[in-house]
Amino acid sequence: MKRRTVRGPAVAFCGLLACSRPTTREVPVEPADDRAAIVALFDAAEACGDRYRCPPADALAERAQRPGDLSVLDAAFAIMTDPKIGTTERRFKIASSTARAWAAARTTQGAALSGADEQALRAHVLRLLDRGDTAVPAHGFVEYLSDARALFEREALDPRRGNDEVHSAIRGLRDRERDLTTVAAWLAGRDERSMVAGALLLDAFDHARVRPDEEVAMLLAFARRTDTDPEAAGIIARHAVDHGEPAFAPVLEALARHPDASVRELALATPAGGHVHN
Repeated sequence: MKRRTVRGPAVAFCGLLACSRPTTREVPVEPADDRAAIVALFDAAEACGDRYRCPPADALAERAQRPGDLSVLDAAFAIMTDPKIGTTERRFKIASSTARAWAAARTTQGAALSGADEQALRAHVLRLLDRGDTAVPAHGFVEYLSDARALFEREALDPRRGNDEVHSAIRGLRDRERDLTTVAAWLAGRDERSMVAGALLLDAFDHARVRPDEEVAMLLAFARRTDTDPEAAGIIARHAVDHGEPAFAPVLEALARHPDASVRELALATPAGGHVHN
């Protein structure tokens, strides 16, 4: 049995929770009762008429920020991993916001999660990644984990993932890449998913950190191959055209000989000239 002091928001929602606990003394709270109270807050928050002024949602956020408390995190992920609750439903969004409040409160000013907190969050995130409809909601929590880069790489290459999920993983990965090492490795791959992921990552990459000669050499090696995936080659062709710089002309010349007609058409397009990546 654990003890807590009932104060503040808990008093405001006593009617919602059908409770009558005093506020000036500590009272025993059984774990089952605590879980029921949290679920009741989610119920009340979902029923809020004004989503911008919702006391039960505020109470959940306050509860999420309490050090050492995993109960509200467990309840939030129980909602998000329930396949019967759609990711666009209000209950799911409230649960996601509450879980984010939990993670944000523990990572202020660049702090990392404690070992116990990361272990707890990781278990929930891995379960959320297994949702059958979409893994995108889980990607917002991957960023709090110490191996976020490896997880985003895995997600980008996972054959179960659709376009939205791959693009989401690429967005999570791009700011964790210092150079073009991963892009080069993926473009040099022989499977379709690896090449497409490499092309997408290059497109999303912060080009202020890219040496043009290094990028051109990498793309030229890709463009001269005869076994490249048409979708990946098309992304690279558009990328080179968008640069609008003479240095990329050899890349487009090589892609103009690609076996796929759509890639050849893209490679022969007039460079945009005015669009330079930044």
